[in-house]
Amino acid sequence: MARLLANAQIHGYTVGIGGDLSVVGVKVSTFYFFFYSLLLSPSVLAQNGRISASTRKLYDSAERLLPFDREQALKLYKKTIETDSSFAAPYMRIGQLLFDSKETKEEAYLYFEKAIKNDSNERAFLRIYEILGKQYLQKGDYSKAEAYFKGYVRLSPQPKSSAHRSVLRYLKQCEYAQYHLPPSTKQGKHQRLSFPINKALAQSYPVLSADLQTLIYTHNNGDEDIFVSKRTLQGWTEPKSVSGQINKATNEGTCSISSDGNVLVFTACHRKTNIGKCDLYISHKTGNAWSEPINLGPTVNSQGWQSQPALSADGTVLYFSSDRQGGLGGKDIWCTSLNTFGEWRVPINLGAQINTEFDEISPFIHSNNQTLFFASDGWPSVGGFDIFISKKEYAGWTTTQNLGFPLNDFADQMGFYITPDCQEAFYSYHDRSVPSENGAVVSSLCHYSLPDSLKQLCPAMTFVKGRVVDSETKRPLKAMIGLSEKAEQIATFYSDDSTGVFLFVVSPQAKTQVEVKRKNYLSQHFNLRLAADSSFQNGTWEILLTPIKVDSTLVLQHTLFTKNSSALLVAPYSALEHLAEYLKQNLATQLIIEGHTDDVGTAEANYTLSLQRAEAVKRYLLEKGIEEQRLRVKGYGKSRPLVQHGSEQARQQNRRVECKIVE
Repeated sequence: MARLLANAQIHGYTVGIGGDLSVVGVKVSTFYFFFYSLLLSPSVLAQNGRISASTRKLYDSAERLLPFDREQALKLYKKTIETDSSFAAPYMRIGQLLFDSKETKEEAYLYFEKAIKNDSNERAFLRIYEILGKQYLQKGDYSKAEAYFKGYVRLSPQPKSSAHRSVLRYLKQCEYAQYHLPPSTKQGKHQRLSFPINKALAQSYPVLSADLQTLIYTHNNGDEDIFVSKRTLQGWTEPKSVSGQINKATNEGTCSISSDGNVLVFTACHRKTNIGKCDLYISHKTGNAWSEPINLGPTVNSQGWQSQPALSADGTVLYFSSDRQGGLGGKDIWCTSLNTFGEWRVPINLGAQINTEFDEISPFIHSNNQTLFFASDGWPSVGGFDIFISKKEYAGWTTTQNLGFPLNDFADQMGFYITPDCQEAFYSYHDRSVPSENGAVVSSLCHYSLPDSLKQLCPAMTFVKGRVVDSETKRPLKAMIGLSEKAEQIATFYSDDSTGVFLFVVSPQAKTQVEVKRKNYLSQHFNLRLAADSSFQNGTWEILLTPIKVDSTLVLQHTLFTKNSSALLVAPYSALEHLAEYLKQNLATQLIIEGHTDDVGTAEANYTLSLQRAEAVKRYLLEKGIEEQRLRVKGYGKSRPLVQHGSEQARQQNRRVECKIVE
């Protein structure tokens, strides 16, 4: 099992226990770094000759003991400040020793502050100014944090260094927070998901299926794995491993799932099949079983770190965070998409509209495929990682916008997921000011009802759920489901091979056409009326596909003809293409084409119209290369209605053509 220290999914670094000086995403330092940095600064020991010989002697004794007996050295340092409370150096040493243990780490800050108070101009204390500033920034005490960061800037000898630039960033966070947060407010109200979620040491990066019934997230109780929980009327079910195919002995996490819940892209670290430290893998679900994960390969995965994938609703575009070469600095957000051969293209960097010289992580592309949410500690924030938003437009990404308080506060907010209807958000929340166990990054899963101001930034979508079955046997079928708007195909999905279930998301305002087809079956066509029919959302929509075979009758309907017309409409052409393809593959098969009308008009007029409709289908098949001697036409007018009711919907069903397949 992976060690508890590992948290590669979140920041890409190992989180240490003893001597960990990592604060707000800073890499690990040690006690000995402090020790030698202070040892090289004689001015702090001299303090302008104010230290008595006896006090200096005690301090020197402690210094000699320090490499061999830290406990005895600590006692001598404390005795030193008892003899002279204005001596800065022993306060520094005591702080270092206390900081090196998680049990006494909080106490160390008090000694660091006293060291600076006694000698505020000592350049050797530069690192302590930074640490104290970060400590107060993590607690949301922006004024104190600002004072220490300004002290660092005042003493820093290298204003162009990366450390100096980082402190300037923290200073901007303090200024931004004090300007944007309500007075006397530093922490938002974060609503944790109910039991049994959030009972592990750490959980992060939640994602849900489009129907919001399945929650998948990174679970850390000593090993990072992907866990799943189902929503029921009684609440969330007991979380469990998503699959033994996916969770192995190494770390797995930060996943993304397609809207139908059947495609999973996730991060795996330190596997033998890895290209980099952490790579992206993909797995497909059939029924309840996940396939063996496949590494996305060297086009997507570099020799560096890539994690936190975000898959578009149709599964064709993938966003992720990486520290690969060619970025703007730190971790950047990149994007790849599938080409016409089903292969991932070379990832592109989203550019300076999204990425900074620091870290941009945990991207999430909403199911509207326009709105991108991500976490950053480089853009102006109120401390740590905040959630930001940008929208994709023709000219590129819009200006990045902080989602603001109360969602963002001094803690880290990341792993953002917004429901298709833009009503609710799920995210992981980590308050670094709260001491954690065993050095692990402790985080909780929270949810948040979006205010109207944020809903306006996120065009709402809705999900459509149903099942495809054989019309005769009721056997579930895997079928291709194509979505079109304004005669242009916008997405393609497949129903599940073992259950026939499908799920996709569409705009509730769009006029969406749905085509369902499978080889050797007559395809079906629908115009979605989401506002009028709730069955599209509740999963009761059942699509019956009729097999094309000898002695079967195929009904061509669904607005095949308009009133009083024999002109074929565009929508059913693909159904006829299936029929034409079947006839090409079965050369002995013949077809009787029967035309029918509704009950409006005289019997003579309807007979003529029905014959003309049958002839229109015949002409179409002739154009597709079917021999004329294999096609016969008949007209029945209004004499054989499918539906007897006189409504317009019934008449529409009766305006049809039936094809009987014979030898």
